[in-house]
Amino acid sequence: MTRTTPRLSRRRTRGVSLILAGAGLACVGACNRGGDSETAVHEASIVLKSGAEADRTSLGTGSSNASAVDYRIRRLEEALATLSPHVGADGAAYESAAAVLAAVSENGLAVEDEARVVELTRELDNRKTAMRGTLGQWWKHYAVARSSATFDPKDSIADLNRMTAMLQEDIEQIRQTKSVMDEKIASLTSQINEAMDQAQSEREEAGRLQLESSRAAPTETPALAERVREHSRRADSYEFQAQRLRTRLGQIEPDAQEKARHIERLQTQMNLLEESRQQIAERERTSADDAAAARRAAAKSEASLLEQGGALNDFVENDLRDLASSTERHLRNAIANAGKASDSAKDSANLAKASAQHRLGDLYASVGAAHESLSDLFLHLGTLSLENASRFTELGQARAASATEAREQAAEAYSGAARSLRAVRVRSESKDALNALADRLEGVEPESLDEFGGDETLGDEGQPMGEDDAQPDADD
Repeated sequence: MTRTTPRLSRRRTRGVSLILAGAGLACVGACNRGGDSETAVHEASIVLKSGAEADRTSLGTGSSNASAVDYRIRRLEEALATLSPHVGADGAAYESAAAVLAAVSENGLAVEDEARVVELTRELDNRKTAMRGTLGQWWKHYAVARSSATFDPKDSIADLNRMTAMLQEDIEQIRQTKSVMDEKIASLTSQINEAMDQAQSEREEAGRLQLESSRAAPTETPALAERVREHSRRADSYEFQAQRLRTRLGQIEPDAQEKARHIERLQTQMNLLEESRQQIAERERTSADDAAAARRAAAKSEASLLEQGGALNDFVENDLRDLASSTERHLRNAIANAGKASDSAKDSANLAKASAQHRLGDLYASVGAAHESLSDLFLHLGTLSLENASRFTELGQARAASATEAREQAAEAYSGAARSLRAVRVRSESKDALNALADRLEGVEPESLDEFGGDETLGDEGQPMGEDDAQPDADD
């Protein structure tokens, strides 16, 4: 059975980093003057805002070009360098603000690595599909060799039938996954349209009130102006919500397209197997020389399988591990920085910490799924009549152990995120959403990560959650 590596589809988008940045910047307003730390916080705030504006420009398309990515990384690194000497230096307000903003910056840097992790998991799926194509070639040559040597195609046909059944199962599984993606795409499109319609309605109402204000008595003008601002803010909120939904749509659509191409490739392999059946039927009287040629071709395919398997194993052990380690480093730095904030910024710090822990769990889950999907393929190869079957079994067992370890780490990170979410003090409606997400994260078990899904993001329940949702601390 093909196990497709899950994407980081529910991963925190840059929009969440912007929301957390807003929460981090909000705590600055409550700070007393803090000398060098105050200067560093305000300088970093300006840098983060410039990066945020670049994000708002790119969110509408769901993608960003290389120059925009480079610009965003430079802004985040610049902010982090400015903040680092002042993070939690003595527990004062501005030092706590620096800790929160440093956590936000590390979260932002992790986003860029996460995008590359997504690309690597896609490449992993493509290379596994190519390896299955080689396996199909091996099956064809192996079946022909057996048929030619024994003049009895029964066993070979049975092998081909089993391989065909596996491919049919794979195709059906991928079709079901694509169907879910198509439904999600339709749902997101509907939500985007609804949000934009609501934004337009709010804009129209703001315009109507603006016109009314121009004709109103001076005593009525202030109230009308406030209503105009309120409707404009609501329109901004709906438009920002639509932008975030477009970003999520842009993450899902490439995967749906890849699933369609995956189905086509598997169908091509089925066609090859059907050609093999026809060849077997025609070659019941094949000579011993033909059988030897087929065995040589099967041996060549097996050598290619071994080479591809070794390269895939190295790919997961090196490329994916190194990039995941870089992402993990940023997220753990974010968690550590958030932990240095004092009570004056603890709600913003807990939001930043929960975001990093949640995404750390997502990262481990994705890495674990990559190991497990490769383990499934290797262990299957270990059951076949290959000279190197034992080698594939060894590789499969090693990848299975890595998958178990990553799943356990994911469950631990999700549990940490749940604790951080419960520590946040926000308005009741937002608190209910955070508690619901915390409940779900707290219940994740390592063996249930395949079923754990959804698009929960901090602040995605209902209206976007920003600095207005955080309750002031008692000592502010």
